[in-house]
Amino acid sequence: MATPSPQISVALFSEDPLSLSGIQTLLRPRPEIDLLHREEQQQAQVAVVVEHTIGDDVLVTLRRIQRSDCSRIVLVAEDVNGIQLAKITECGVTGLVMRSEVTPEHVVNVIETVAHGGGHLPSGLLGDLLGEIGRLQRQRVRPNGFPSIGLTDREIQVLRLCSEGHSTSEIADELKYSERTIKNILHALMERFQFRNRSQAVAYAIRMGLF
Repeated sequence: MATPSPQISVALFSEDPLSLSGIQTLLRPRPEIDLLHREEQQQAQVAVVVEHTIGDDVLVTLRRIQRSDCSRIVLVAEDVNGIQLAKITECGVTGLVMRSEVTPEHVVNVIETVAHGGGHLPSGLLGDLLGEIGRLQRQRVRPNGFPSIGLTDREIQVLRLCSEGHSTSEIADELKYSERTIKNILHALMERFQFRNRSQAVAYAIRMGLF
């Protein structure tokens, strides 16, 4: 008798309770999938993130997951354009499922592909991704060959720690600065780029591939 394949441990993430409930209902009966409880999420082989739209808050969530032990990410989303596709790829997404294509078989197949080191994009989106990556590369470099990003090394360090969920005091301790200095760094950065909040600043650094 054939030995059954081991289950793939999966952590689920969504800001929408209905979406979270829906993906749980879809995956729970599947024998290939072991759905983990919230306190076990760090042990997951694959993280499945379900969102309607891809905003800065979603990019921050994806980057946080990418930096955890669970680095393989499948995103289920309503619609994704070329710009968003490049952003989520930078944030570690290797499997993308459009909501219109969601079936138990398809989602499980993408999870299995990602768990074994592969990737999945909906048909027709690869060209969009390659085109956007090329555009971003041209945009990031000035004619003289120097990067056009506009962040100092210290600002990048601060934003990297922000992306990992650290408080201002924790960032100050980590970088050996005063808390006031960290606040001043963030305030100056917000003013210079006209960011509305820290999440927007972090998302900008992510898009520029700075961490």
